[in-house]
Amino acid sequence: MHYRGFTARVYYDEEEGEIIGHVPTTHGGLDFRVTSFGAVEPHFKALIDKYLEDHPETEPAAPVSQRS
Repeated sequence: MHYRGFTARVYYDEEEGEIIGHVPTTHGGLDFRVTSFGAVEPHFKALIDKYLEDHPETEPAAPVSQRS
C-alpha cells in the first residue's frame, strides 16, 4: 500500500485476528493494527498525514520496487 511516498507492509495475524502494518521511516517506523480490511487504508493515510504534520522537515523517500 502506498501513500504520499510511503509504503506500508501489511499482513494478517491469524493468532491475534488483526491486520498489522509497518511503515519504515527515518524516525524508526510506524506500526498500526486494525481489525478489518476496510479500516487499513483510512488508518494508514491518517497515520502518514499525522507523521508528516509532526515531522514537517521529512520528505518521503522514493518508492522502492519490491521485485528482486
